[in-house]
Amino acid sequence: MSEAKRQTTWTWEAYLEWEARQPIRYELVDGQVYAMGGGTAEHDTIGNNLRAALHTQLRGKSCRAHGPDLKVRAGTGGRYPDALIDCGPRMPGALQAQEPVAVFEVLSRSTGWIDQSLKLRDYDATPSIRT
Repeated sequence: MSEAKRQTTWTWEAYLEWEARQPIRYELVDGQVYAMGGGTAEHDTIGNNLRAALHTQLRGKSCRAHGPDLKVRAGTGGRYPDALIDCGPRMPGALQAQEPVAVFEVLSRSTGWIDQSLKLRDYDATPSIRT
């Protein structure tokens, strides 16, 4: 992480190259990288149920449910939504969604304001994301 602390403002390309070598996931927000924290059992259960429901609804369609390990380019940064729908081409080994059309965040008391302000701002700045 010391390399991240030395970097003043990250570009998308520098972030992708650096994060690919890290043992944990990082989000890129306003030119800065932030480590992704762990979640609670309840958060995980809600996310799993959501992804299962999306998977069922999308069966036989060209779009696919993913999350939380697939990155989304959101605005000028990168986010890891709890669930997402990607309608882009299938890319073996892809680390990010090709054409995210919907993103889902499980809200909690501690992070709800981030999800409903900063993340929403970034998702709204992404033309392919409709929901």
